[in-house]
Amino acid sequence: MSKRFAFCLLLLISCLTLQMPVCAEIILNESDGKGEKRAIDYFDLPLSDLMKMQVKSPSRRHQDLSHSPSAISVITRDEILKSPAHTIPELLQYVVGLDTFIKTYTDMDVAARGRAHDDTSRMLVMIDDQVVNVVPFGGMQWPTLPLTLDDIDRIEILRGVGIGVYTATSLAGIIQIYTIPVEKRDSLKMSLSYGEGGTSHNSLQFAKPLSENWGFAGTLHYVQTERKGDKETSEATAVAPNWKIKDWASIKGVNFRADYQSGDFDYHAYGGMTTDQEGYNASPGDHAIDRSEKETLVFSNWLHQDLANSDVINLRLGYRELWQRNERFDNNQYVFKYKVEKGDGLDIDLQYNISRFNQHSLMLGLNYVYLKASREINNISEPYVYDESDILHALYIQDQFFILDNKIQLTLGGRYDKWDNLDREFTPRLVANIFLIPGELTLRVASTTSFAQQTFDGGYYFAEFGPPNTGWFKGSTITATTNNSGEVIEGAGRGSEKMIAHELGLRWQPTPDTMVTTEYYYNKVSDVLGLVVYDTVPVGDIEIPNLGAATTDQEHIYQGVELEIQTKVSDNVSGFFNYTYQWGDDSSGNTLEFFPENKASAGVRYFNYFDFDIRARYVSEVTYSEVPSVPADSYSSVDIAISKLFANQLFAKLSAINLMDNQHYEYPIYTQITRKAMLTIKYSF
Repeated sequence: MSKRFAFCLLLLISCLTLQMPVCAEIILNESDGKGEKRAIDYFDLPLSDLMKMQVKSPSRRHQDLSHSPSAISVITRDEILKSPAHTIPELLQYVVGLDTFIKTYTDMDVAARGRAHDDTSRMLVMIDDQVVNVVPFGGMQWPTLPLTLDDIDRIEILRGVGIGVYTATSLAGIIQIYTIPVEKRDSLKMSLSYGEGGTSHNSLQFAKPLSENWGFAGTLHYVQTERKGDKETSEATAVAPNWKIKDWASIKGVNFRADYQSGDFDYHAYGGMTTDQEGYNASPGDHAIDRSEKETLVFSNWLHQDLANSDVINLRLGYRELWQRNERFDNNQYVFKYKVEKGDGLDIDLQYNISRFNQHSLMLGLNYVYLKASREINNISEPYVYDESDILHALYIQDQFFILDNKIQLTLGGRYDKWDNLDREFTPRLVANIFLIPGELTLRVASTTSFAQQTFDGGYYFAEFGPPNTGWFKGSTITATTNNSGEVIEGAGRGSEKMIAHELGLRWQPTPDTMVTTEYYYNKVSDVLGLVVYDTVPVGDIEIPNLGAATTDQEHIYQGVELEIQTKVSDNVSGFFNYTYQWGDDSSGNTLEFFPENKASAGVRYFNYFDFDIRARYVSEVTYSEVPSVPADSYSSVDIAISKLFANQLFAKLSAINLMDNQHYEYPIYTQITRKAMLTIKYSF
C-alpha cells in the first residue's frame, strides 16, 4: 500500500472525528448497596465524563485524569478484547508517542519518545505494580510474560520521566498492566484462536470464591506460532537448507491471582511462569540461525490497609526470574551461543499515604531492590562471563495540593536512589496542573530529572582490534589500535545516564463528545549510554561494525509533539486520530536517526449487532546505529477486527493484522511482517 493511500485513509478517518475506547474505568458516586463506589465501563457513560476517569499509575492512587501529573493513555478491557491485537505490543502500536517494532515473535521493542532502539531498558514495565523487566539487560520479552490478554483489566501508559514514585530509571516512561480481580472473572472460560501459518493462542481460565473474603483465579495458556513463516531468504537457504523455519515459538504458561478483603484490609497476589522454545532464521543482513529456550517467573504480593485517620499503608513484595539458553546454527549443527543462569530480582516497597491535611495528598515511601544476574558467552575469541549482584536503597516523597482557590494543583516530589555500583542520585519532580476551565481545559507544565542505572550487560562492551585487545571489557578504559587505519582509540565503560526533561501538555474537551490532548516534550540526556563504532571490518559487500557499548561525552536532545483526538459521533460509532512528530540532535549537531520522525494512526469503531474495529497507521523510515547500511523503510498497515458476543457466553472475533499484506521490516535484519489473520472463539461456562 502506497504512502499516498495510507495518508488519504488516515485523513479520511480523522476528518470523521471519531473515537476509539482509550479510557479506563470511571468511578462514580453510585453505591453498589455496600456503601462503596461502583466501577463502570467507559462505554456505559457519555464522553462528557471522560475528565473524571480514574487513573492510578501517575501517583499510585486513584485520581481524575485531569489531575494526573503525567502524560497518560489508557487501554480498556473492552478495547483489548475487541481490537485486532493478539499481543500487548500490537495493542501499544496505536498509543500516541510510543515507538514499537517487531524483530521476532518474542523480541518486540516498545518505548516512548525515541527510546525504543536499545532493548527498551529505559521503559519500565509492571504487572500490578511489580517490575517485570528482564534483570540482565533491563529490556522486555513480551510474549514470555506469564499473562494473557484475557487476564488484563486495563493498561496505563505513562510517557516521559515524571514518575519518581516508582523509580528514577524509567527515562522513557511506564507501562502498567493491571490484572482483573477475581470477582470480575468468569467461573470458567475457554479461549481458542487459530490463524495463518498454523499460529494458535489457547487458554483456559477459572475463578472461584473460596469464602466470603477469599477468591482465587488461574489461567493455563499455550501459544504456537508458525513453524514455517514468510518466504525463506537466500541467506537462510545457504546457511541451513534443511531448517525450514523462519520465526516460530512454542510458549506454555500458567498464572494465578488470589484476592482477600476484610473490612479496611485488602490483599492480592499475582504470579505465573512460562516456558518458551523458539527459533529464528536468517534475514537480509543476518547470516545466522538462533534457537532459544527460556523460563520466566513473576510473583507479587500487595497489601493495602486503610487507617482510622484516613491514612493508607501499602506494602508490596515481588520477585522475578529468568533462565535462558541460546544456540546458534553453524556448520550444519547447533553450537552453544550463550546462557543466562540467573536473572533474578527481589523488590520490596513500603508506602504511606497521609490524607489528614486539608487539600494535601502526601506520600512517603521506601524501596529496596536486590538484583542478581549471570551471563556466559563462550563462542567468541574472548569469553564473556559474569556473575554479579546489585542492591538499591531508595526513599521517595510526593505531595499534591491546590492553590489559588483550587485553580492550580501542584505536584512536588523527589526520589533518592543509591545503587551499590553507582553514585547517589536525587531526582526532583515539579508539575503544575492549571485548570483553565474546570472539567474542560487543563494545562500541565512539568519539569523533572532522571537517570538510568547501569544494567549488568551494560557494564561490558566488546572490541576487536587484534590481540591482545580483543574481547569483552568492563568498566575500565582501554586503549586500542584499530584494524584498518591504525588510529589509537580509547573506549570507556558505562556509567549512569542522566536526563533533564520538560513537558507542556493540554487536555481539552471542546464538546461533551470530543477530547483533544496535545503534548510537547524536551529531553536532554548527558553521559549517553550507547553503541560506539570503533572500526568496521569488510565482510563481502557489507561493512561489519566493530562496536563498543560505552558512555560517550555527548549530549542527546530529544524533542517531540504528540496529538491525540478522540470523539464520539453517535451511540454506536467512535474513533481516534493520533500523530507524533519527533526529532533529536547530539552535541555535535548530528541528527539522531534511530527512531521514526513521523507516526500517524487512526481508527474507527462501529458497535451494533456486530463490533467493527478498523485501524490504520503510518511509520516513517528509521536508520539504526547497529545496521546503518540497512535502513527500515517507511511502511503503512491496516488492521481490522469483527466481533460479536452471543448470549453473554459465546464471543467470536475475526481479525487481521496487516490486512493489505504490505510486507515490511520494522527492524531491518529480522522478521518480515506479513498479514496475520486469526479466528478467535471464547466461551464462558
